[in-house]
Amino acid sequence: MESSLAPYARRHFKKVGGVGQMAKFQTVSIGLRLSRIGAMEFWIQSKRSLAVLRRALLFAAAIFILFLCPLGCGGSCASNSRPTTSTTPIFDSNPAHSFQKENGIFLNYGFVTNPMTDSQIAVVISWLHARLFVYQFLDVSALNSDGTMSSSQYAQLANWIRVSRATDPSQKIILYISGTLDLVNTPSAWPNIAAVCKMFITQYGADGINLDFEPYRTDSATEANYIGMFSAVRNAIGPKVNLSLDYTTDPDYTWSAAFYKQASAYFTWMMPMVYDTSCTTVGCYNTLIDSALVFQYNNLAANTLLYPIFPAYAKSDTHDPAVENLVTSTSELWNLIGNNHTQVYGIGVWWYYDWDSTADTDWAAWLAHD
Repeated sequence: MESSLAPYARRHFKKVGGVGQMAKFQTVSIGLRLSRIGAMEFWIQSKRSLAVLRRALLFAAAIFILFLCPLGCGGSCASNSRPTTSTTPIFDSNPAHSFQKENGIFLNYGFVTNPMTDSQIAVVISWLHARLFVYQFLDVSALNSDGTMSSSQYAQLANWIRVSRATDPSQKIILYISGTLDLVNTPSAWPNIAAVCKMFITQYGADGINLDFEPYRTDSATEANYIGMFSAVRNAIGPKVNLSLDYTTDPDYTWSAAFYKQASAYFTWMMPMVYDTSCTTVGCYNTLIDSALVFQYNNLAANTLLYPIFPAYAKSDTHDPAVENLVTSTSELWNLIGNNHTQVYGIGVWWYYDWDSTADTDWAAWLAHD
């Protein structure tokens, strides 16, 4: 498991597309390691960083096309960000168990920034409906350093929500908001974070808020600040609004059982991120799934539910799709549920952008499992 800023940098970079941001996190990581380990480690990390920057440039090009294409073709290219599949399996519309019916997927950042026609949005909503995704984790990207958010990051949100409601009223729209450890440890930013969350609920009619503040830490000062920030958000949006937290499965940075129970009390769902584990074998991955989900399920606060996030995306340094995939993760989840070791409300998938025909086939198997 990674213990540096790299997991946050990678997730943030996927949403923002900033080469400089990725380089910044890699430079910090290299500097810290150099001070502890020396020149040999620096040489190794430098090679890795060059590889990361090469991938960063390729991804930045993809983001450039995704974001600017609609501006050059009157928005007609926006629907091209929808995953394409060579064959479409038949998806079970009435799975055997309730937790197979409460599925969510993390959507593309560009959907709420770039203009899209009603028909283009409806195509995405219909795609989700066909696969029984009832929760849209709609990405509005990262908070500013003071906890505010620029309106340009959600310029098309109102239109998206309008068309989504008209196309499929049953789908719930949960806004995915990411931040940093610095924001957690900056009490003056908490009221701003809370105000952003409240705005999306009261002014835009979103159904919930999903928070992702990586990397996670376990020192007492930071834990106290987590509670301060979580309580500020919960108090602002009210006790009944869906509030979820994307939480680590890294054993090196997992909260104690007591603190996990205390922190989880602020949330409707705790969402363990069961990916980017660096596992190279299915056995390693299954062991991590078992330990993470069982621990988190056993230590949930009363009335808080478990909602794990499973992977469906391209290969990276810390993610091997041959090991971490929907078949492996959902199969192990079935084993845990069957042995009464855990229960889940539903499952989320990271992410829509990389969905392909393999994911379609794997997802159909999940829905058909009885």
